Amino acid sequence: MLSSVLDLEKSTYEAACHFLKTDETWKSWLSNIDIKFVTTTSLEASIVFLIISTCLILLTLSGILLTFLWKKDKIVKAGAPVLMHCVSFGVLLIYVSVILDSLQETTMGTCLAREWIYHVGFVLTMSAIFLKSFRLNSIFKLKACLSVKSEKPTQYSDQYML
Repeated sequence: MLSSVLDLEKSTYEAACHFLKTDETWKSWLSNIDIKFVTTTSLEASIVFLIISTCLILLTLSGILLTFLWKKDKIVKAGAPVLMHCVSFGVLLIYVSVILDSLQETTMGTCLAREWIYHVGFVLTMSAIFLKSFRLNSIFKLKACLSVKSEKPTQYSDQYML
């Protein structure tokens, strides 16, 4: 079935619609639905997404640069700069996936790259955010322990968390 889709000399839209219409799994689900949901973005929308993503990539890179330059600052140290860089890099990957999504001519490689880059960026961003939350929780628990106990418990650094 998949080889028949790949052998088609048609556009991505037609190949996807052909697969959905001929695959037995989808026939019962999509029997009454006109398959028009597989669409491409217009050229104007692609240009707008490309411009916005490029601006956000530049902003993210400048944020990474500023946190790297001011890493010895007390406020930046309190914000866990390693985890901030992980969040920034994950967001950067998500913006790159938006650029790949705005391409007019999509191939199998760009589709796979877009999906992988987006999901890796999401996982990287969310895991760093969860680690920051865990770190804050452990810090507040340690302060509660210090008020009860006299011994100093161990604290988690950014490198230890990663």
